[in-house]
Amino acid sequence: MKKIKKYKLLPFIILFLILNTMYFWEGYLSFLVMPLTFALIIFYLILLFKFLKQLMKVIKYKFKNKKRIILTITMLSLLIVMFVFPYGIINYRNLEKNVLVAYQEGVAGCGTTLKLRANNKFIFTSYCFGITEVKGDYKYQNDTVFFNDFSNERLQEYDFGIIEKGGNGEIINLYQIDNDTIKLSYWLSIKENKLKYGFIEK
Repeated sequence: MKKIKKYKLLPFIILFLILNTMYFWEGYLSFLVMPLTFALIIFYLILLFKFLKQLMKVIKYKFKNKKRIILTITMLSLLIVMFVFPYGIINYRNLEKNVLVAYQEGVAGCGTTLKLRANNKFIFTSYCFGITEVKGDYKYQNDTVFFNDFSNERLQEYDFGIIEKGGNGEIINLYQIDNDTIKLSYWLSIKENKLKYGFIEK
């Protein structure tokens, strides 16, 4: 009977850690997100094949090797958890305390999301054959949101946004100041708004 190599479980643990930490770093990958997602799916299928090989060996040796049985059960457990929770056991997106969420859908599945959080932080997320995130601070006064302290100045597109009534609800018009000229750059449809009259609605 062959000795079981301890590192057989290592690729399962690596994939598990990648899926459970993606929330914190996927925004820095931009257009690499799609190929990475495809690579992770291939990686998962390879691990599934490795698990089936181990299972066949367990059956072959008639469940006599306890270490191999434990290894196989652990592999299966990790595969099930990763399948059921592809965004990680803790979905940090559901824990975000947003006071405003706005979205605009583009073509070919592209889109932009703006989230204002209760701690006066904002995040712009653009989805278009990849993910690009820009973070920073904001101030809210009357109906205007002022953006500053961008995490990536190269990707800074908007200086402030004005919340207005639209045809189907509230919208936020985003403006850019270029050489003292105010230009309307983009607008987003507001899906959630807890900002009222200059303070955060409880």
